[in-house]
Amino acid sequence: MKVILDEAMNDGAFGLSSMLEMPPGSPTTTDDIVEVCGVVTRQSGIYSTHNRNKSTGSFEAVKEATEIGERACVSVDVIPLKIADQMYSRHGTHAAYQPAAPQNITGWKPLPRNV
Repeated sequence: MKVILDEAMNDGAFGLSSMLEMPPGSPTTTDDIVEVCGVVTRQSGIYSTHNRNKSTGSFEAVKEATEIGERACVSVDVIPLKIADQMYSRHGTHAAYQPAAPQNITGWKPLPRNV
């Protein structure tokens, strides 16, 4: 994976994107992503993550993305920032979390309710 990513970035890719919510990405560990993101860091790229959980575990998913960015020293784009209907009342708390996020979080993509 690291060799393929390095070749892709040499050919013009901006970085790595992952879909962690369902297979084949869901069994990937945080450590696995940090290791692969080493290539992204060396190439001055960006890591874009589709969070593992948009429902009751969305806060943990954002924390995981933050951890990946910190450990890999890479900029992170978090997509989507969505809370399931039963959690909608907590949506504003993500906005409060954002300013406290490390410098490596470069993007937040909030989605409206019921999307």
